Amino acid sequence: MTLNNQLVRSVGVSLLTGLLMLTTPTVQAADPIGRDRAAELVQQRYGGKVLDLQRVGSGNKMAYRVKLLQPSGRVKLILIDATSGKDLPFKGRQ
Repeated sequence: MTLNNQLVRSVGVSLLTGLLMLTTPTVQAADPIGRDRAAELVQQRYGGKVLDLQRVGSGNKMAYRVKLLQPSGRVKLILIDATSGKDLPFKGRQ
């Protein structure tokens, strides 16, 4: 194979790889509620003040782990689905 053919083939493979990456869905694309909406949902459901909010993996789903200071002074950890906004079971210290 000549140098010119190798170059053309290499560019073609790179372009194809780039197109595949653009059309492949990512986890972030399945994250319609966003951080602000997640915090808002938790505050509506439980009251209190959001102290921390982190995106985490929960099984094969993405979720938000929210640390909430309740009006009683208790800190509660809440896990919500990053796609639906529904509460998820939280296996950990409450």
